[in-house]
Amino acid sequence: EAVHGFRMLGMLERLDGNLPASGKAYDRAIAIDVSDPVLWVDIGRLRYGGGEQLQAIEAAEHALRLDPANVRALEFRGQLVRDQFGLAGSLPWFEAALKQAPDDISVLGEYAATLGELGRAKDMLAATRKILALDPKNAKALFLQSVLAGRAGENGLARSLLAKTAGKFDGLPAKMLLEGVLELRAGNHLLAVEELERLVQWQPANERAQSLLAAAYY
Repeated sequence: EAVHGFRMLGMLERLDGNLPASGKAYDRAIAIDVSDPVLWVDIGRLRYGGGEQLQAIEAAEHALRLDPANVRALEFRGQLVRDQFGLAGSLPWFEAALKQAPDDISVLGEYAATLGELGRAKDMLAATRKILALDPKNAKALFLQSVLAGRAGENGLARSLLAKTAGKFDGLPAKMLLEGVLELRAGNHLLAVEELERLVQWQPANERAQSLLAAAYY
């Protein structure tokens, strides 16, 4: 129970941005049990959040050595591969995780998002539908379907699906971009400018956002 308690404390501190306190909690957990793969995944996420990418990879690989079939370790390794080597390279890791747990919503969400970025719309739609069959109000699946509808020019459907996310993705760059596109298409230019200005201020190198903002100004 102590290992679990310290791991939960470490996770809470990490999510609050208190990385040194999180590390201390994980150190106390390791002092009791060094063989828990999920604990090493959490440590890897802490290291990654602190900018220690190589150490995060080492933690993920150690977790997989402890349990090659661990779903959380496979998922985390896929996320790291996606960030390091690109979208396509991460798919085998997510697929390996889904072989172990076909109904794992977290992995399905990562898998669906990656498929969408690769342009595999039908596969992404299938993955999001599976998520919604398991969790009908899943905000990530609804958001991904909204993005898909927006790309297909189905503006009304995109708005309807986006509304169902209940604001859970407010402030997310992808959501701000989608909102800007939908407002621009609807002729709401001032609203499009407002949304896209926020995005460009946050991501000044985002050329897509700059182009859309210029169109909204025009």
